[in-house]
Amino acid sequence: MTAADRKAELRKAFLARRRLLQKADVITKSKAATALLQTHEPWEATTTVCVYVSYGNEVSTHALIYQSLRTGKRLLAPKVEGARLNWYVLKAWEDLAPGAHKILEPVPERCTRVDEPQPDLVLVPGLAFDRCGHRLGHGSGYYDRFLEHVHCPKIGLTYDCLLTDALPSEDHDVHVDWLITESGVFKTRA
Repeated sequence: MTAADRKAELRKAFLARRRLLQKADVITKSKAATALLQTHEPWEATTTVCVYVSYGNEVSTHALIYQSLRTGKRLLAPKVEGARLNWYVLKAWEDLAPGAHKILEPVPERCTRVDEPQPDLVLVPGLAFDRCGHRLGHGSGYYDRFLEHVHCPKIGLTYDCLLTDALPSEDHDVHVDWLITESGVFKTRA
């Protein structure tokens, strides 16, 4: 079985596990994880952050985005355009609308596109992560293509139940430097 085949199997399993999370658990665990993020030195030192806009049962970034906009962080949010993620400066929650895959994305008419983002930090979504910082995404490769050009800390936000000892990895996969769950902050073994 190839790494790609194994990833496809694991995607189904971790997606099913994440779907079992109750809304109250998502809220509580997301609040705990983002609170830990905000006291983590790489976050405190940032000015410009590439932040994902959470969808479904992902670790919610909605409250974090609201708060960061109020406190003056420069947020760059992704929009799927063709086979890549393009990044736009987000100035208000109202500048988001459902886009690709029904995920909230910046509205280009209201946001400025940044052709070569140079963030201080990237928050990375994922279905699952392992302790080496490997990420299992949805399989489209958007984040891997973006992250291969990023030279700043990359932080994966996940739940304890989606953290595993090992995930299959391929040459194009980009690892994260830190993992933050509802119970702690972990430096990866990358």
